[in-house]
Amino acid sequence: MKALLYIVAAAALLAGSDAAAQVTYPPAIPGDTIPPSETTSGQIGGQANYARSDHIHPRITRATTCVLDATGSCTITWATPLPSAPTIGTTPINPTAAQAIMCNTTATPTATSVSIKCWTIQTTLLSLAIITAGLNLVPATTAPAGTNIQVIALQPSQ
Repeated sequence: MKALLYIVAAAALLAGSDAAAQVTYPPAIPGDTIPPSETTSGQIGGQANYARSDHIHPRITRATTCVLDATGSCTITWATPLPSAPTIGTTPINPTAAQAIMCNTTATPTATSVSIKCWTIQTTLLSLAIITAGLNLVPATTAPAGTNIQVIALQPSQ
């Protein structure tokens, strides 16, 4: 409806008519609430309010680092809870890259925290015969204590 009013006013101005002076527009009002958080899909707003220049949208993602303890574990508690339980991504900061490090969440992440456990991957040569013989290898045996882990929490989008 607003678009139609703008088109009528523009046409009246071009035609030199006084009709443009009779078209009224609702006044724009500065917003007075916290802006909505980002979403996985956009939407058209319907309010006549505008965003103030110093407004800040709440984030739905979190990123931080943690240092593994002697057991290869760390727990992160978010300073501001997420809207819902996130999907977690971990990346070990492994400057020497002498051995690969694998990390898993040890429980279902919540909107307020996540617990992580990491292991150092032991490299070994394997052959198809060893694998098919059912040899039980434990590729992850030591805790990489003191290693920094980058942790990213994202809201599910599917």
